Amino acid sequence: ALDTTITGIGSKLDSNNRVVDVSQGEYCTNFEEDEKTPWISLNYPGFFQPSSFELGLPSKTILNEARSGIRAWTTKLTGNYESFDSSSVLSPFFRMRKDSCYQFELYHQYYIADGFNDGAQVLMSANTNDGIGNFRNLNRVVGGVGDTALQKNWYNTKHIIAIEDNNENAGWSGMSNGWVRSTTFIPSYEDQYVLFLLRFASDGNNESEGWSVDDICIRSIPAPNCFAVGLDEKEMDLSKLYLGQNLPNPAQNEFEVPYYLPEAGRVYFEVTNALGQTVRQLEMSKTKGNHLLQMDISDLSSGVYYYWIVFNDQKISKKMIISR
Repeated sequence: ALDTTITGIGSKLDSNNRVVDVSQGEYCTNFEEDEKTPWISLNYPGFFQPSSFELGLPSKTILNEARSGIRAWTTKLTGNYESFDSSSVLSPFFRMRKDSCYQFELYHQYYIADGFNDGAQVLMSANTNDGIGNFRNLNRVVGGVGDTALQKNWYNTKHIIAIEDNNENAGWSGMSNGWVRSTTFIPSYEDQYVLFLLRFASDGNNESEGWSVDDICIRSIPAPNCFAVGLDEKEMDLSKLYLGQNLPNPAQNEFEVPYYLPEAGRVYFEVTNALGQTVRQLEMSKTKGNHLLQMDISDLSSGVYYYWIVFNDQKISKKMIISR
C-alpha cells in the first residue's frame, strides 16, 4: 500500500485508506457529513495542530454563513485570524489517471482587510514528481492570474507578501463581496495520488475576518481540455508537433490553444487575419510535452483568423473565428 504517513509536531496523521478515486468520476463535498475521507485542519508547513481553520458555522460580521448547510472551513469561526498565521486544511488523497484532465472547483468568500499582504491559495502535491508533502501552487495561468477558457475567478493577485516563496505566492486577497465560485484545471501526466491544501497566511498587521471555504468538487473532464490531442489515441506519434483547436471557438476576448512539443526548444506563435496580416506574435522557450497558450484578443475585430505554430522548421496552422 502507498505509505502516506505524515508526521508533525505533536501529532501523526496516517492517511492510508483515505483515497478518493476521481479517475473517471466526480467527488463533491459540502462538509456537512462526517466523511470516511475527511479534510483535516493543520498548521503549514509543519503539519501539526492546532490550526486556525475551524469547521462549523462562522459567526462574524461579514463571514456569517456557510454556503450550503451549516458547515464551512473558516479561519476561526468567531473573531479575526491570528497574526503571523500559516494555517491549512489538508484533503484526502485523490487517485488520478495518466493522460487525464480534472477540474477543481470551490466556493469561498473572504474579507482580508490587509489586502495583498495577507491571503489565501490552493496548493497541490503529487506522488510522482513532487513527492508527498512537497506542495506547489495550483495555478494554471501562465505568467499571471485571472480568467481563461478553463479557469474562472482563480486568484486576484500575483503576490501575497505573507507567503514566503515569491514564485509560489499568487492567491486571493482583499474582499470577495459574497460567495464566489472559482475553478481551475489539472492535467495528469502520470497515474498518481494527489493531495490538496487550502492555505492561509498573514503577517503581523491589520488582522480581519479571513477566508471561508465550502462546496468543493473535483471531477474528471474530457482530456482535450488539458492536452493538445487525446493522448489515449493509438495513432498519436509522440515524435511529432501537434496543435489543437482554440478554446472557446468562436472566441471573444481571449482564447487558449493546446499544443504538444516533441522536444524542448524555442516555439513561435503567430495570428494572422484573413488578408494574411500579422496581428499577434509570440516567441518563447518550452519543455517537451503538452502546453497551453493563452492570448488576449479583446482588441481584434470579429472575423476569420488563422493561428500558426512554428517549431524546428515545422509549421502548422488552424482557423479561428472571433465573434462578438
